[in-house]
Amino acid sequence: MSRTLIYLSNAMFPGGMNNPFLQQEQPWLVSHYDHAYVVTYQGWDELTQDTETPHVFRRSALDTPMACLTAPFTKALWQELARLVKDGRFTPVNAAKLGAFVIRGHRMHRWVEQIIRTHPEDEITLYSFWFSYDAFAAALSKKKHPDAKFVARGHYFEIDLRRNALNPYLMKQFIARMTDGIYFIGGTVRDWFMSYMKGRVDENKVHVLALGSPGDAPETLPVPKRLTEGVLHVVSCSRAVPIKRLDIIVDALSQWEGMPVSWLHIGDGEELEHIRAYAEEKLDQKENVIFRLPGNMQPSQIQELYEEMPFDAFLNTSEGEGVPVSIMEAMRCGIPAIAADVGGVAELVADGCGWRFAFEEGADGVLRCLGELCAMDEEHTMQVRRCAQAQWEQGYRKESLLGRMLKEVQE
Repeated sequence: MSRTLIYLSNAMFPGGMNNPFLQQEQPWLVSHYDHAYVVTYQGWDELTQDTETPHVFRRSALDTPMACLTAPFTKALWQELARLVKDGRFTPVNAAKLGAFVIRGHRMHRWVEQIIRTHPEDEITLYSFWFSYDAFAAALSKKKHPDAKFVARGHYFEIDLRRNALNPYLMKQFIARMTDGIYFIGGTVRDWFMSYMKGRVDENKVHVLALGSPGDAPETLPVPKRLTEGVLHVVSCSRAVPIKRLDIIVDALSQWEGMPVSWLHIGDGEELEHIRAYAEEKLDQKENVIFRLPGNMQPSQIQELYEEMPFDAFLNTSEGEGVPVSIMEAMRCGIPAIAADVGGVAELVADGCGWRFAFEEGADGVLRCLGELCAMDEEHTMQVRRCAQAQWEQGYRKESLLGRMLKEVQE
């Protein structure tokens, strides 16, 4: 019997481009299933080995109207509205947000059903990357097709109350009842989920499984150029958005009085030009600091860069994280992280494998960690780099993690 995978994600880049998460997982998914599809808020398409060609999503003009007509007849919607009333959280705005969530889910559900109809004899696996309306869409299909396998991931944004106070009311109980397994990217995220789902979810379904990053660990780790050329090389990689607080890196480097330092930031976003201007203002007169902010790079280019360039440290100054894949990608190549101790960062950046600082320390925390790094001799430096790589190999290698989550695939 053929096997069909339907990957659901509410986060895709404009123009039909894969986001980095799907780019990383797509080759494995395509190679392990007879048929593979992606369903997103834009429509649905087949997945192939080609990860960089834009999708031409299929959809119908009737999909949204039909979803709007179907949504009011959803039992789970009325159950969540009743909970809002019971908890004193019912407002017209909250009800409208819940209604929009349900409509989006029903629209994606229609596309899932179109795919299932084209493979009536196949074993179906529904894999929702987010615990949001894409997981709700998959849950609707699981209810209709009980023999299908349904797994969902849980991240930071769609679980944490601080990011969205409505998270407990966005169909979490219905999704949890329908799924065969919920895989949270870290213990911290799981604990957030259980803080409002205790007693409302079968805990046997709840697992912690890191998102991971793809590839193989390099066999040898080169000595960083801080020790061979006397220049400290640091890198950061994230969207340039307010929550990432890239200004903290600029502030730290503006106060740096040590050896020459070169900072590279990878990633685009709404604040990139602001951060570039801020860096020029604060750092241009610093004779011991140079910086580059080139914008986006493809995931494969980032991997190659980390393999070729032995950066001394990866910097993460975000005020909110789950368990950051960006840090995992650096650790694969033995690049230790200097990171704010928020969310699930401590699960990844263990003692001896990198440095954590309290977010409230800000630039002072970054400076302190950079100072500790620069005080290490070669033996200690390489020990930390090997520890970072081993941490990735043991718990954050994507290929092995996908096989554990999708249990019907036996390597």
